[in-house]
Amino acid sequence: MGAARGEVLLARHGETAWNAAGRVQGQADAPLNAEGRRQARALARALARGALGPAAVSASASSDLERASETCCALEASLGLPRGPRVPELRERHLGPLQGLTWAEARATEPEAFAAAQGEGDARIPGGGESFGDVKARLKAAVEALVAARPGVRILLCTHGGVIMAAYALAGQRRRKIPANASVSIFSVDASAGTWAFKGYRGDLLDQARPPGEADAAAPGEPEGGDVFSAQ
Repeated sequence: MGAARGEVLLARHGETAWNAAGRVQGQADAPLNAEGRRQARALARALARGALGPAAVSASASSDLERASETCCALEASLGLPRGPRVPELRERHLGPLQGLTWAEARATEPEAFAAAQGEGDARIPGGGESFGDVKARLKAAVEALVAARPGVRILLCTHGGVIMAAYALAGQRRRKIPANASVSIFSVDASAGTWAFKGYRGDLLDQARPPGEADAAAPGEPEGGDVFSAQ
């Protein structure tokens, strides 16, 4: 049997009101806000114009949380793709009792859970949260199954900041900051060998997507600070 390899584009969802307020989302199902919908449309335009090169995107999938699914809908429509599966394994890391708090509140009121949320090992967040290792394991299994089902093609997956951080770890990379909303991180995945390789990061696609004369605000940069899970 031949190798099952593919290129995987991991797009982070657009902004939500909770992102803007610095509130911990995890698996809480916050929808896109107006800025997040604008970002999704802008990213869709950029991808449709070939901002990531001439290779076609042949398949898509998304986390089943609304903010990722809505972002994916915009991208699928622009790229002419049928609606792909909404996959629970692509959800954000469950952050237990931190969900719904601001990060400042989380640090002050849930110090043990807050410290565990910064970890990159197998220690689970007290109160029902996942470990970073849990996220890596479910992401690896889900993405490799998608690649094995459609080998040799470019697959677009809409997901979340903590999940994308797990993808960097699977590729042997350590990234200090969460990728920006509506950014794309690119990986080569060999599902047969179970290996991942990092190929690039594009956080500039929203600027490239502006039609001539459109006065959009500049795309947001990456969150400041070193917290591994400072935004989802």
